[in-house]
Amino acid sequence: MSSNVREELLESAKIAYIIGRAGIGKTKALQEYAKDYEAKIVFITAENSDTISTIVRKIALRLKLATTGHTATIRENIKNKLLFTETIIIIDEGENLPPKVIDAVRSIADQTGVGLVVAGTEHLKHKLMTQTGAYEYLYSRAVIWMQLQDLSLKDVSLITRTFLGSDEILYEEKKLTVMIEYINKIVRGSARQLNNLLSMATVIANYPDNLEKTKGLLTLDYIKAAVTMMAVA
Repeated sequence: MSSNVREELLESAKIAYIIGRAGIGKTKALQEYAKDYEAKIVFITAENSDTISTIVRKIALRLKLATTGHTATIRENIKNKLLFTETIIIIDEGENLPPKVIDAVRSIADQTGVGLVVAGTEHLKHKLMTQTGAYEYLYSRAVIWMQLQDLSLKDVSLITRTFLGSDEILYEEKKLTVMIEYINKIVRGSARQLNNLLSMATVIANYPDNLEKTKGLLTLDYIKAAVTMMAVA
């Protein structure tokens, strides 16, 4: 999320929706963004069982406020803490929340001037786009829509080469290209699967026998072994 998006969100007092299928990398990207703006982010993950009371307490916990007592009191404490702070509240897995819970957080954001980002799957988008019942109002409050796409072969290549770091020069380009093409076929556009696959293959590459043979470098065989172990194929 770029700085100009952040500014637009804060100025508009509306909601940014980030949509993408499960595993595409929404959570990872949001967590990295939260790291960059640690003091200005309230990051919470929604669950199916969350009510207004539980979501308010999750926000309070992130703000290091008391979570016991009446929900109305906790909400007032949250508003006092957030007022004029240019904070952004990020709700991940927003498809798990009923509209009244999202709207309760939206109300806090409205009254304090902070931004609200709701990230979710296509299921969330579908519910919002139907604009029925309470979703109609939440749809009207959108200022930004971001649709995350699956990773392309170019993306997979860039991420893999970045993962290899300075060791990239130790690979024969033709073999590396073949390995990346295979990885791209296996992960099917999923950033989560890509991260898991590269991590598992690295573990395999560093088994004592393998380390002696290939000096810790990844090979197509190690990638295939990781696929088998992860059962992603």
